[in-house]
Amino acid sequence: MNPTLLAAAFIGAAISVAVLVLFQLKRRTNLPAAGDWLGDFDVSRYRPMQRLLAEDDTLYLHTAGLSRRDLKQFQKQRRRLFERYLRNLEGDFARLHASARGLLIDAPEDRPELAAAIIRQQLAFQRTVWMIRLRLHVPGFTGAAAQVGRLLELAENMGSSARNARALAAVHS
Repeated sequence: MNPTLLAAAFIGAAISVAVLVLFQLKRRTNLPAAGDWLGDFDVSRYRPMQRLLAEDDTLYLHTAGLSRRDLKQFQKQRRRLFERYLRNLEGDFARLHASARGLLIDAPEDRPELAAAIIRQQLAFQRTVWMIRLRLHVPGFTGAAAQVGRLLELAENMGSSARNARALAAVHS
């Protein structure tokens, strides 16, 4: 392969990833992080996401004689609903992260281990979201349903981190 073409493709891919990351960061910088909202967050409201990508219903409808066209429409509607859930989960996760980050910044003592955990959780969450989207939209990539459990676990962990940061701030106020 031509080295110039390979370098151009690599640079193009790097620029695309950088733009995507900047867009994601910009989109999430001004989210409200209400203290009451933090106590009300419950990851269980996102559990239906796991069922939306499960193949059980599609297989059942196929064996029941649903037409190929109707099956495709059924799957398309479920993917759309899943995407809505995913966007809402991303927003909630961003609010949890902003809340935890804000509480750590305002804390009277530094907690580098909690700050590092929050950053790791954010990176793992975003990576998992990207993998799910890739698996949903790129032919040949499967297994998006298997990643949903990990995504929900990461959201629950971020909620716990935010609540820990709030408890730490309450102790010192």
